[in-house]
Amino acid sequence: MIEKDAKSARKEINQTIDQIEAQMPQSTDDSDLNDALRINVAFKAIQILGQILKNHPGSIRGAVKMEIAEECYFLGLRALRALFNVIEPHRDELVEIMSQQLEQLGEKQVEQKKKAKKFVSMLIEGIALSFIKKISCSLGTEALGQTYKELVIKHDRLAVRLIDLSVKLDHFKRFPSDEIDNLIEEACTGKKFFATLILKHLIFDHFYRYTTDRTIKQRYCEKLDIELRAVNLLEYNRITT
Repeated sequence: MIEKDAKSARKEINQTIDQIEAQMPQSTDDSDLNDALRINVAFKAIQILGQILKNHPGSIRGAVKMEIAEECYFLGLRALRALFNVIEPHRDELVEIMSQQLEQLGEKQVEQKKKAKKFVSMLIEGIALSFIKKISCSLGTEALGQTYKELVIKHDRLAVRLIDLSVKLDHFKRFPSDEIDNLIEEACTGKKFFATLILKHLIFDHFYRYTTDRTIKQRYCEKLDIELRAVNLLEYNRITT
């Protein structure tokens, strides 16, 4: 039975490679479009490979599981970097467009630029969060806990650990206090502001979507400067609607 599952897994992997290669964008003069197509293909590849891992956690050899998991993590991070490279040259243009929209809505001139910059920053944060969530949703299962533990040890990078945290927050039974404490120490104390914002979003999202012990919520809301009242209100609305 195990050998049959292993053969089935290998067949799925080979089919996945064929699908990915078939969807790879052909050369085009529009580099932004090309990047967008590559990102779309990357997402599909992560989804398919993640499904293979989750379907065959016991029949794929450890080294192969690690290789697939690594490829999914870093493919997602490369796709995020590619999208940021598309957005960054146009950041000032986005701020200007938002300023004009706010002006039409009657916003005071002194506030227009400030609010427009905040909106663009929130947009970038949302994109990063959605990429992390896409990876963790595609790969998330506690059955692969050992593989992900080894991956973090092998690639002890902040971005990898944020993905790992997202996997554990959404798919593991145990609340990952140790992992969060370590990330707070590195990101917050080390003044890595963007990573800190993503960490706060991940924690806030977990508290909103899952029932969590009040002492845990209070502890991490205080540590990350998250408004506990807002978390409780959103959780109440989720439960009652």
